[in-house]
Amino acid sequence: MEVHTTGYRIGLDIGGANLKLADTLKQTRDIPFPLWQRYDELAARLTEVLRDFPPSAPLAVTMTGELADCFADAAAGVRFIADAVLAAAPQAQAIGFYRLDGTFADIATVHQHPDDFAASNWHALAQHLSQSLTASALLIDIGSTTCDVIPLEPHRVATEAGNDFERLIAEQLVYVGIGRTPVCALLEHATLLGRRVPLMNEWFATTGDCAVLLGWQSEDPHDLQTADGLPRTRAAARARLARMVGLDQRSFPWEAAEALSRQTLASVTARICRAIEAAPPHRHWILSGHGQRLLCDYKPKHVERRTDLAHTLGPQLSRVAPAHAVAQLSANLPP
Repeated sequence: MEVHTTGYRIGLDIGGANLKLADTLKQTRDIPFPLWQRYDELAARLTEVLRDFPPSAPLAVTMTGELADCFADAAAGVRFIADAVLAAAPQAQAIGFYRLDGTFADIATVHQHPDDFAASNWHALAQHLSQSLTASALLIDIGSTTCDVIPLEPHRVATEAGNDFERLIAEQLVYVGIGRTPVCALLEHATLLGRRVPLMNEWFATTGDCAVLLGWQSEDPHDLQTADGLPRTRAAARARLARMVGLDQRSFPWEAAEALSRQTLASVTARICRAIEAAPPHRHWILSGHGQRLLCDYKPKHVERRTDLAHTLGPQLSRVAPAHAVAQLSANLPP
């Protein structure tokens, strides 16, 4: 593939469960990759994915995968991920790593100051979106694992929280999502088959099962990143959800599975809404991530405008929005 665009960049967002890529020509990749299980394969997997892109193209990198429990600490994770990118792209003209002050740095700086680059993808997206604002806005980005609630001002990310610990305290990071959150972390009881039933405190099913079962997300028989390692289909999701109440698929009717799914996702929505209500009221919301459907019925009166990145960018680019953001931020740097 040949590219003749001077500002061409490839953005990488390396998370704990997914590898996301986007270039400035709006090509995307979104690949499940359980880093905590296969961290030693990261460089090889990146090499494979990058074959679809020009080998000499500059890269812009952001990450959250350093929090995976395969690493002794975040600093070790940041250094490992940075080295894997370098090994996977030896012909790249330049590799810039995004840090939490909104700038890019080389790998030597990453090794010297790794904490400046940890869990940076939320800031990259927020920084990119702030560049086009003329008034304040609230970014609400709901992904498979987490939700970010970030106040923005024109050309500025309007938060003093600089790491995930501070963001949790400020309720700007809500650790629930539409894919990987265990059902048992969201509900103690559910109303099923006319009875109030306690749920088992075990990782039998996740919010991804609920989303698939309700038709919010498509089935994917090839996706085995589920609680039991079986396919992400409606039938398998029902079996996983049945285990949450001590049943199996023979004795757990579809209507019960749907009811449990609705109650689980309602709990996700409630937690996100509490975080939104803790933020200063904003008249403009920017919605991002494939879980934004959770907020379709939540419309406070003070909100006058809702920008949906799935509409403005398209669903594929919105799903990899932080990768898109670092590519654009890097491409717009002064020469």
